[in-house]
Amino acid sequence: MVLLLAAVALDKTAYGMLLVSAFSVGLAITLTVVGLSFLYARNRFTRLKEGRRWAEWLPVFSAGTITVLGVALCVGALRTF
Repeated sequence: MVLLLAAVALDKTAYGMLLVSAFSVGLAITLTVVGLSFLYARNRFTRLKEGRRWAEWLPVFSAGTITVLGVALCVGALRTF
């Protein structure tokens, strides 16, 4: 956003749009490759055994941790107003 606003301020709107578009395409390609790599790697590992019950709950705990950190950051940001 800042890049595009700077390009408009410098009267180089087309150049700013080109830069933002190139960044977006690069990001989309990178995320697609990472996602496909994870899908391919998933088939390389064996299934979890019954003794590894904690491994089934690990995604839930990591998602909960990220959520708690996000809420804490939002509350901290709101307190600065």
